Amino acid sequence: MANCTCMMFESEGVPCRHILLVLRNEKVCLLPESLILKRWTRTITREIVFDENTIELRPNLDEVVRIRRNDLASKIHKVLDVAFKSEEALSFLEKKIDVICDEIGQFEPDCGTKMRMPQEIHVHPPDIAKTKGSGKRLKSGKEKAMEQTAKKSSDCVMDAVHGVNMTNGIALN
Repeated sequence: MANCTCMMFESEGVPCRHILLVLRNEKVCLLPESLILKRWTRTITREIVFDENTIELRPNLDEVVRIRRNDLASKIHKVLDVAFKSEEALSFLEKKIDVICDEIGQFEPDCGTKMRMPQEIHVHPPDIAKTKGSGKRLKSGKEKAMEQTAKKSSDCVMDAVHGVNMTNGIALN
């Protein structure tokens, strides 16, 4: 078991970068089993789990069905990958699937029926979307401040030639 002063593995269950660097320098290609906690593995759900009162916790039935479905789908995809490499294997698989569908048909009557492709497919153009546009550009705080100072200075403009306050027309002489 690897230890580090940062204690990341002990607290979070994940090897820290220090441990990984040591393993890399030692040219270890695979992470040792001792650095993979059971909670991070796929097999953890297959074990019996107890709560703090030693009462067995049953996994959610939907979760079990989902896991079984994913496992079965994975096996089917592997079989398909092999079958598509040769015409003989593909024909063999098609025959076996027909047999399986017939046998499973006793549980679900629609399993053996094959989907029929439609003769014509009507594709309609999409509805025209009404966009509102982007509107005005938002000004930054600096631009707003500059406008405020420009407005304040233009309120009281002095006519330098005549010495007259232009806002209310009063001479300051």
